[in-house]
Amino acid sequence: DNIVAVPAGDWAGTIPTPGFVDDFECQRNVAVGSPGFLDLTAVDNPDPSGINTSAGVGRYRDTLGGFHALVYRYGRDIDLATYPIFKMKVWAPVAGRLLVKLEGGESAPFENDAQITELNTWVEYTIDFRSQAGASHEDLVMFFNAGEVAGENEVYFIDDIRFEEAPMGSVLEDFEDGGKLTWESLGTEAVFG
Repeated sequence: DNIVAVPAGDWAGTIPTPGFVDDFECQRNVAVGSPGFLDLTAVDNPDPSGINTSAGVGRYRDTLGGFHALVYRYGRDIDLATYPIFKMKVWAPVAGRLLVKLEGGESAPFENDAQITELNTWVEYTIDFRSQAGASHEDLVMFFNAGEVAGENEVYFIDDIRFEEAPMGSVLEDFEDGGKLTWESLGTEAVFG
């Protein structure tokens, strides 16, 4: 019952970057749900090196069994038609399975995973959800060291959680501004034999 007004802060007026879920600084675009809400805090980056020199990151403490989850709730369908490639930077204390699951919409839940093998350094993991383009999923669910009971102080640092556009394939010929490839006849003998 005590409502307090505070200054807007450094990130006031920041326009959300499409596809970005959370960078623990100015792009905190999707609500953290339960489970996981009490296990995630924004902290100073404990190892600003390599691929992640940003000031702020997420600190996630894995607890409560082998399938304790960190959940982001969109409250609407995730735009997997435009942004089907999931990426996240992880600083992990133990090797194991990073399981990422899409659920909570009209479609059947779908999961995919990556193996965490590099420890105590920032690594970016990529998971392809192109098969779910057009599907109805409202929740992004992550399981760290999935299926294994967490150790007493199993703390992961995470950053730059986002969905990106799928990479374009290499275009051999677009027939714009004249041809780029040269064409050579196979001759009538080669075609008609």
